[in-house]
Amino acid sequence: MSGYFALVPARGGSKGIPKKNLQVLDGHPLVAWAVAAARESQLFEQIVVSSDDSDILQVSQSYGASILIKRPANLARDHSQQVPVILHAFETLEGMKIEDNHVVLLQPTSPFRSPELLKRAIDLHKTFLDRSLISVSDVSFLHDSSLYRGSLTDLDVTLKSKDNAGTLRQDFSRRYWRNGSIYILNKADLILGNLYAEKIVGIEIPFYETINIDEYSDLERAKLMLNESFIRELRKKLFSS
Repeated sequence: MSGYFALVPARGGSKGIPKKNLQVLDGHPLVAWAVAAARESQLFEQIVVSSDDSDILQVSQSYGASILIKRPANLARDHSQQVPVILHAFETLEGMKIEDNHVVLLQPTSPFRSPELLKRAIDLHKTFLDRSLISVSDVSFLHDSSLYRGSLTDLDVTLKSKDNAGTLRQDFSRRYWRNGSIYILNKADLILGNLYAEKIVGIEIPFYETINIDEYSDLERAKLMLNESFIRELRKKLFSS
């Protein structure tokens, strides 16, 4: 689809889980779930994987990645920022005479995104081309008035919102969690050093359908979710061919 390319950022290192992006979930590495979703959506002429790890690049190619970028070491550190990594991908495509203005960022740590969701996200972004798009889940149940911080023996209630002093659920404003499944970002904003545009539009994913894998406990929870019907159907779409 002209104007958009898919980018899977998958560096080799990870603090929480060593070689996290190659961890196997139901027979397939995490990076493969992201590549396969982009491939099966049939939305992208370019499915790009950026990594400093040759094994990740090789696996990604076997699952359908069309452009492999060997990421420089200075862009693959624990504290490397997203913007330079994404701009490096844009620059690589420009060197190949490929001109796209928007990137669809698909992190391997959110494996349960569907090809249909990608289509809905791009269709929505086309209506708001000057905005960034992020996938979100409604977490209004986690309102400030029900959250505490501090130690268990000395809980602090300072999280309570001034604009929602009551405790009735109908008094609460809606709250959304950026779940990490999909980002659509604009080249013009990135060139200015901004990950997001001034305005952001959200596409909602049910909370129960999302997971972001950072620790081993997240990976174990993802394995438990494999028995969910929507994930069984997703797996068939992504890996049946």
